[in-house]
Amino acid sequence: MKLIIQSNRIAGTATDAYTGPDEYADAPADFDIARLHEYVCAAGMCVLPEPDIQAVIVQAVQARLDAFAATRNYDGILSACTYATSTVPKFAAEGQAAVNARDQTWAALYEMLGNVQAGAWLMPTSFADVEPLLPVLVWPA
Repeated sequence: MKLIIQSNRIAGTATDAYTGPDEYADAPADFDIARLHEYVCAAGMCVLPEPDIQAVIVQAVQARLDAFAATRNYDGILSACTYATSTVPKFAAEGQAAVNARDQTWAALYEMLGNVQAGAWLMPTSFADVEPLLPVLVWPA
């Protein structure tokens, strides 16, 4: 398959017999037509850009907090945190635990990212590199 290129993006596809007039490149072996609009092309090659690893890690940290809250049937960490002022002691304790978990988790992550920006640490390559450095999430007894 050939990829028709316009302004460093894929404008369309063609058969292997295509020879122009538009600029074209061979499709990479792992070409994913469903992600056609994401490819960037240069020097006769089209590739998917690397994901923004920081954004991926931030999303995974949020999902981790939301999953923790869901273990006590809260919609997410934000919902759990709103119970910190509950008049029901059990809910108030869980709400405060959620606030503490959220605060400690984000503080730890942003300290790590600060170390990366300062050049003291290498940028993690995945959430798996970060998760062991985050606080353990536990509910009050």
